[in-house]
Amino acid sequence: MSADNVIAILQTRKGNGFEYRVAHQMAIENYKWDDKIHDYTNDPKIQIKNARKMWNGCKVITDRTQAFQEASAQLQKVVYVEYGIQEIFIDAEF
Repeated sequence: MSADNVIAILQTRKGNGFEYRVAHQMAIENYKWDDKIHDYTNDPKIQIKNARKMWNGCKVITDRTQAFQEASAQLQKVVYVEYGIQEIFIDAEF
């Protein structure tokens, strides 16, 4: 049986820098899903739309090291994480 879960760090643009959001996610590939074409896409407009739903309500972190520290803390709280910690970059603002 597959857990299909991950601690995901979402990195998005914010002005001249970046923002990070950390969440325990299932089926992480869903951020790439395009309902119109019924397939995965590399379109950042679709990806950010989905990401806004998936990482909604997550704390905003402005430092990458702190984002990984948060991810490590979340990893310790979950009994089993199949894909560990993964970083996802979407070239858009949240």
